[in-house]
Amino acid sequence: MFTVVEIDSDSNGTYTLFLDYRQEIPEYWKPGDVPYSLYKSPIQVRVPEPNRVQIYTQHFRFDYYLDGDTLQEFDKMGLQKKLVRIEPYN
Repeated sequence: MFTVVEIDSDSNGTYTLFLDYRQEIPEYWKPGDVPYSLYKSPIQVRVPEPNRVQIYTQHFRFDYYLDGDTLQEFDKMGLQKKLVRIEPYN
């Protein structure tokens, strides 16, 4: 699985998630099923308080703590994945 979040200077952007069911949630994958899923959505970014970021897609909201160049996702189950800022190649 990988996630790419592109945030533009106007607090809009794109959220992309690529998932391989066979590795991430094999109990939902059966032979003959398509093994991959791609979710892509425009986003809107909000900062409700310092060092906290909310990313709204068309169907979901993700909450993050901001620490330097890293977004640490959190939810009711605790800390989840980290997204680290990288510079794209030109």
